[in-house]
Amino acid sequence: MAGFWDRVIRRRSSTQTVASSSTSLGRKSSKSSESSRPLSTSSFFSLERVSTNNNKRNSFQQPMVHTETTIEYEGDVSTANGLVLPILDATDESVAAAPSDPSSFMRTYDWPRAAQTRRSVDRPVQQNGSTLDESPAPSAREWEEKALPARRRSSAAPFGEWEDDRRLKVMVVGSGFAGLAAAIACARQGYSVTVVERGSGKSPHGDLLTLGSNCVRLLARWGLFTDLWQKSARGGWWLLKDYKGNDLEGKDLRDFPATYGAPLMQGHRAQYLGVLGIEARMLGVEFRTGTEVVEFNDSAKSPSIVTAKGETLFADCIVVADGVSSYARAYLAPELGESSTKLRSTESNTDTTDEGKMYSVHRGAMASDKLRANPLTSYFFDGCMRTFLGPDSHLKIAPLDNNQQVSFTYVSRSRYKASLSWRDRRPVAEVTERLKEEGWDPSVIEAVSAFRTCLNWAVEEDPPAKRWCTDGGKIVLLGDAVHALSPMSFQGASQAIEDGASLAVCLALAGGTSEGVPRALRTLEALRRPRVLEAQRRGTQQRKLWHGWYDNPSPANFDLLVAEAYDYDVEMHTLASFERVCQKVTDDKTFVVDPAHRKACMAKLGINGPAELASKAFMEDWSLAWERG
Repeated sequence: MAGFWDRVIRRRSSTQTVASSSTSLGRKSSKSSESSRPLSTSSFFSLERVSTNNNKRNSFQQPMVHTETTIEYEGDVSTANGLVLPILDATDESVAAAPSDPSSFMRTYDWPRAAQTRRSVDRPVQQNGSTLDESPAPSAREWEEKALPARRRSSAAPFGEWEDDRRLKVMVVGSGFAGLAAAIACARQGYSVTVVERGSGKSPHGDLLTLGSNCVRLLARWGLFTDLWQKSARGGWWLLKDYKGNDLEGKDLRDFPATYGAPLMQGHRAQYLGVLGIEARMLGVEFRTGTEVVEFNDSAKSPSIVTAKGETLFADCIVVADGVSSYARAYLAPELGESSTKLRSTESNTDTTDEGKMYSVHRGAMASDKLRANPLTSYFFDGCMRTFLGPDSHLKIAPLDNNQQVSFTYVSRSRYKASLSWRDRRPVAEVTERLKEEGWDPSVIEAVSAFRTCLNWAVEEDPPAKRWCTDGGKIVLLGDAVHALSPMSFQGASQAIEDGASLAVCLALAGGTSEGVPRALRTLEALRRPRVLEAQRRGTQQRKLWHGWYDNPSPANFDLLVAEAYDYDVEMHTLASFERVCQKVTDDKTFVVDPAHRKACMAKLGINGPAELASKAFMEDWSLAWERG
């Protein structure tokens, strides 16, 4: 039976003799020191399964197995010489130096350095001719109880139950924000989760991404606040300016934790996906990369997918989160047909009479070194977001990754064709020529000119699909596959993550069984669609306010409407509303959530648990949480 860590990391096992000389011990320590970089969240798909090679080539009767754990990602390798299942001694200096925040323990603890001073747990060690008696290696459950944070012990099934066929089997197609959020949330409820991804790894594409307070509050509960914060810009203000650079309005983001329960975060899409991907791996989610889905079987008993290789994969619940250009949407939700934005990928936005489709967003990201060294543009790197309002347009410049990167987005009535392809690079002159014509602030023009290329992304302001789940009742579409949001809503990723979190709660309250899946998915659709529809409405209204400032410079045009979505807890809302909404959509007034199911679901959510409380304490420490200018 494959173990938990078999699905998390690749472990190279090879037989080694016990070194009895100080020279041999010195080489081991040196090797461990050379590879003592901490585990990175840059990638998660390249982690592979265990391979074992027990070649008995020493003089001992019983081979002594030493393990080496390797994490590989694009352009880098982190190696840890040490046991995969270590015993951590609380008196050990290396262990005492580990982070006190349990939410970041597994990702920030320096395992290689600790391995240098930790005693062996799987064999005696010879020193000066004597043998030290040591305790035997711990069982998986003993190690789990001692080494894993309580958050991870309670959020997933015990080690002995990972392959329990009685667990609800959830299959997720797509590894964007909706897919990874669904995988994490379902794994936290103890379900067996598999993610099927067409690509070979985590997508490196993307640029500026904003996570609203409603989403950050949820991710803090999942124990991811520290990791996300380290990858975010840490400024205290969202500043509104006119296209000449004059101040119009400002929102103090330092008030958001007290007002909405969490701050707003801005960072790079790929880095945020990396954090979620690592968390999914740590919770035992299985990833099948390089697997393209070509067919869906919408069976009411046991739905399945068919891959390009002819393999059929079955599950109790299938979650389709394959993005705005969804292949599955036309098949599973025929009333949508082809995506309107997909059809516009080869057309000019000026050829349509639909006001919302006349706009596109030029966007790009790059390393910030050049702009930080330029006195004219260095002021952009105080961590604050700046939005400049121009003639029927707005432009946003924001730092990412703790000021190591910078991004711009320019929303306007496009003169060029819009696309939804990450590979359709456009010359940045499409933006700078227009800015020069309209007389924008020279520092803004200078900053945008530093980007070599950009994307010209189609703006989508269509309402969400009316149907999210299929006739069979066990396949559901989430995220951009059914509700591609306008970039002016600043809620695209946040709403996708909320979809995944709400799904897991609905499945749990419906009993966590295959029979309860149709009830859960129909209720999920009824709960989530009004929420997403309101987010889209705010995005459209935000565009009209900001783009109308040039002709009507009223203070009302400066309102940040997206903040209306921030005071919201999707897991709590689903818990409170599921029974009532389920009775309505299923026309079954006798349905009542089993108290045992509700209690178990709440326990696994970790509401006000250690991770959430640790994140709240971090937010309250202003000297640490914010960089004041």
